[in-house]
Amino acid sequence: MLLNKPCAIVDIETTGGNHKHCHITEFAVLQLQTDGSFISHEQLVNPQQNIPPFISKLTGIDNSMVADQPSFSEVALGLKSILEDHVFIAHNVRFDYGFIKRQLADMDIQFRPTMLCTVRLARALYPQWPSYSLDNICRQIGYNRPVSHRAMADVLATKAFIDHAISDLGLDIVNAAAKRQIKRPSLPAAITEEDINNIANTFGVYYFYDDAGKLLYIGKSNQMQERVLSHFGNDINTARGMQMVRQIAQIETTITGGELAALLLENQQIKALAPIFNRRQRRVSKFWCIALLTNDQGYKTLTIVTAGATDISEVPTYFGFYSSKKTANQALQKIVQLQQLCAKVNGDESGSEGKACFARQLKRCRGACQGIETPQRYNLRVDLAVHGQLIQQWPFDGPIAIIEENRGCECVAINYIDNWAWLTTDFIDTSDQRLAQTIDFDGILKDQQSLISYERIFDKDMYHVIRRSLNSECKVVAIE
Repeated sequence: MLLNKPCAIVDIETTGGNHKHCHITEFAVLQLQTDGSFISHEQLVNPQQNIPPFISKLTGIDNSMVADQPSFSEVALGLKSILEDHVFIAHNVRFDYGFIKRQLADMDIQFRPTMLCTVRLARALYPQWPSYSLDNICRQIGYNRPVSHRAMADVLATKAFIDHAISDLGLDIVNAAAKRQIKRPSLPAAITEEDINNIANTFGVYYFYDDAGKLLYIGKSNQMQERVLSHFGNDINTARGMQMVRQIAQIETTITGGELAALLLENQQIKALAPIFNRRQRRVSKFWCIALLTNDQGYKTLTIVTAGATDISEVPTYFGFYSSKKTANQALQKIVQLQQLCAKVNGDESGSEGKACFARQLKRCRGACQGIETPQRYNLRVDLAVHGQLIQQWPFDGPIAIIEENRGCECVAINYIDNWAWLTTDFIDTSDQRLAQTIDFDGILKDQQSLISYERIFDKDMYHVIRRSLNSECKVVAIE
């Protein structure tokens, strides 16, 4: 038996995706007992609010079906007694638990079960699967679900996945993965379970504060709740980490709707706010770079220069972006030595024209200083030495918007980028599913004129993040 404890597989249908404003229209529960038996419960519920047409089309539940059904307040105590002392299992457990907890709380009924999410369980057990939606899981295990988005059908599909995993991998492996998920680390004294439960386990940026409101740390994650909890584990092995955790008294989060927006916001916030325990990603106004130039004889040279963070127009001929001249010089000398480049051609050594450089005398230069190695051959070796290190030319004629849509986040992110500089990000709340179905991006995107006032600051951390995102499946729109 899973976890060797009584478990309850739960699914609900609702009038929308926001548990603060929408209500439950149906619930189904399958109680799994330790002896292998199970008891099923399902109930339509009058939400006492209108069911939107697109929700009725999705679930098959319309206003006429629930008109004569009991309200949630009439079935609340019965539902709580069914779920009490059971492990609360659901596919995307935060959604189902959030609705039930909130509607129970409206009646002054506290509900804090041990929870197990089968999305996270599937990810842990089958990391190779392309998606962990219930539809895709049914396809992966060959389960024929007669209908979708009805509570009992989804409960049975969730049970089918658990049964499949136990049959395929063995009960011990499945139990071990489940136990890792439900095991909670010790929380800081000022942080409650409710604080943790209120953190969305999705893309976003989180902030730790002490009891005086001082910012301690900023982090980002694709699964914020899990990442926050990882800070409180028993495996913290640094005095600095333990010191930070002891001071945490408040946690704030920002849902970003996608990974790029989370990375950009985290990077910008760390540099702007300088939290005490963030050592990396400090604000830099000037870089020491290696510039690729060409001398009068046609030989390419590598020269150390400084570049301001706003010198975007010069960036494509630079690479390195070091915090000190010493570090940049060490990197340059390493390239020269490994590729047997000429220090005299590079301008790092003086001498009369045609005279061999010191490295040539040691047979560590191929003779560019004496004209023995032609510019074409020498430049080819320089190009190979810096290949992949130069900043890529901006591949667009102007600014772009990179749009991240993730319905499960209840948020869409529109990231505005120009010449590798992050300008700003707009967040659109899609918790109201009626809005989520009708987003007209052409009608809400900023235009070039409105983006002129944003400062173009080159940031090497953001550059790498943005470049990776352009190779992803994000939607990219040119701004006109």
